[in-house]
Formats: sequence, structure tokens, C-alpha cells
Amino acid sequence: MTRLPIGPLHYEFSRHHEPRVRVAAVVGLSMLSHDRASEALLRKVWDDPEAPYGARKAALRGLTAWRVTDAEKLLTSALELTVGRHTLASTALGLLMEQPGARAREMAVVYLAPGRPPRLRYAALQALERLAADDAALQDLIVPLAEDPDRNVRAHAWELIASHRIKKALPILEKRLRTEDFGFNADGRGLLESAVKALREPEPTPAVDPLADVRKQLDFMERQIREIRKRLDESKPE
Repeated sequence: MTRLPIGPLHYEFSRHHEPRVRVAAVVGLSMLSHDRASEALLRKVWDDPEAPYGARKAALRGLTAWRVTDAEKLLTSALELTVGRHTLASTALGLLMEQPGARAREMAVVYLAPGRPPRLRYAALQALERLAADDAALQDLIVPLAEDPDRNVRAHAWELIASHRIKKALPILEKRLRTEDFGFNADGRGLLESAVKALREPEPTPAVDPLADVRKQLDFMERQIREIRKRLDESKPE
């Protein structure tokens, strides 16, 4: 059996009639080393308005990861796209907010504001999960979201408040626990109760961890696994 080189094989799959196959091919190609032929293919996919959203998102991620010369321009223009209920724009926003700094904080303020498209708000919240770890100003942005009109935004905010142990949010969460209409959503109630419990507990006493290096390596591996799962999810047809 003759084996085709990876490049041509992915090129053929990118034209496959089955969207799932095309998306998977583009995701795979975006994870390979950068070369001119691969870049040309990803650009072709990105520029094709008829391509599956999953393929276009993977192409945008690949071009950004390869740091092509016009990556910033691609992301900025993608942020203006409204197709698929801002599915491409939300991917661009997440990529733009990957680097901590003043710009990421400014974008968090802008895109977390009520009235912004839900997908963009969710993307900004996901970015905050990483950015707010050592940034008190960004943590302050999370607190009012605990009472946001959007149920999904509220729930994500509760998680972030608990994970970052934002103590000033405790009165808000306690009030929310009394007034929130959970209906049949037992998971939502459990999430809020867990957040309140976490904030009521005293700060843990720092201790020397003999396995600190091992834990750091495991955390790094878990982040890689989440990224791989995210890319696999993107390979599913929209």
C-alpha cells in the first residue's frame, strides 16, 4: 500500500464531502509544523464562508499558533463576524485574550458587559479563569457577574469566585442562595452551595509540599489534555 505524505493527505481530506472529516483534517493539520503549503490551505479554509465553522475555527487557531505575519489582523477581523451566533468571533476573542496584560483587561471589561452577545461573554469569562489568578482588578469584574441576568454567566461566575477565593463576593452569594430560583436545577444549587462553603472556610495555611514539582507537571499535563479535548470538540460538526 502506498502511503501519502501527511500534507497531501490532509489536503484531500479537507475537500471531503463529509463535514466531520473535513473538520478533523483541518484540526490535525493545524497541529503540525508550519510550512507554506499548510499555511496556504488553512488560509483557504478560513476564507471560505461555506466551510464548516469547526474547520474555520481550527484554521484560525492554527494560523495564530504559527504566528503568521498578519495574525493580529485576522483575529481583529474575525472578532467582527456575526455568523453562527458569533461562534467565530468568540474563538477570536479567546485567542486575543490569551496574553495577560492591559489589552486583555480592557477586552474583559468590554465583552463581559451585559448586552454583549452571549458567546462573546462566555469566551471572555473563560479567559478570566486564567487571567484573574493574579490580577485583583480582574477578580473585581467577576463579583457583579454573580447576579447577572444570564443564568450561564451567573453559574460560571460562581465557579470562578470559588476557585479564586474572592472573599468579598461571599455576601452576594449568600443572598443569591436565598433568592435564586433553581427550579429543577439541582446542579445549580449544588454549585452555589459549594462556592459559599469554599468562601466560608478559612484560608489554608501554606505548607511545604514535597511533591510540588510533580503537581506542577500534572497541572501542565491536565491543561494539555483540556486543550486536546477542546480541539476534538471543535472537530464535531456544527
